Amino acid sequence: SRHDLPRDLRFVLVLVGLGSGLAAVLAIEASRPLAADLHRLGSTAQAVAGGDLDVRTGIARRDELGQAARALDHMVARLRVLEDDRRRAEL
Repeated sequence: SRHDLPRDLRFVLVLVGLGSGLAAVLAIEASRPLAADLHRLGSTAQAVAGGDLDVRTGIARRDELGQAARALDHMVARLRVLEDDRRRAEL
């Protein structure tokens, strides 16, 4: 029963539980921007695959996700230039 544990141990267990809950909430909140940027990266890639060469990620991060976003944006900009050149050559 509850009274089998010493009072100090119960207090420590409650603190550990509260700390774990707080850590979980903070981790979820901290991951939201990452999840939003990953979604934006995927949406941009899908738009490009659908032929939209004017779309960009709009992601400005200084981490690996930011590097991937800049690479995708650069690739799409280059594809836009190549497509414009191809169209002008057809005229």
